[in-house]
Amino acid sequence: MKQTKAKVFFLYNPFTKHPNTVGETYFEHMWQAFKFFCILLRLTIVVLVHSIFPFLFEFTTSSRIKKLNNYMQSRINSTKPDNGTEYHTYFPAKDFDLPTHEEIEKAKKK
Repeated sequence: MKQTKAKVFFLYNPFTKHPNTVGETYFEHMWQAFKFFCILLRLTIVVLVHSIFPFLFEFTTSSRIKKLNNYMQSRINSTKPDNGTEYHTYFPAKDFDLPTHEEIEKAKKK
């Protein structure tokens, strides 16, 4: 029973499901997200300064957001699977040996 539960949790682990869809480990994805956070935080401050002094940073935020978007899109496009499936898949690939519903129920009874 414990082996089946561990196997199911490993395959459907919510902490690794999304990072795996973009071809990263949990910690690689955490680092990328943290870098985006820092960039966006800095841009938030730039926009605040621009709101008070409109002659400063006239194009900084918009150009940086465009660059950030292009970078994110290139990462997404480089990790799309070649098998025609959508990028955001919530199920593991078919080559995983997933337990069937019957196997899970049988393991629960043991």
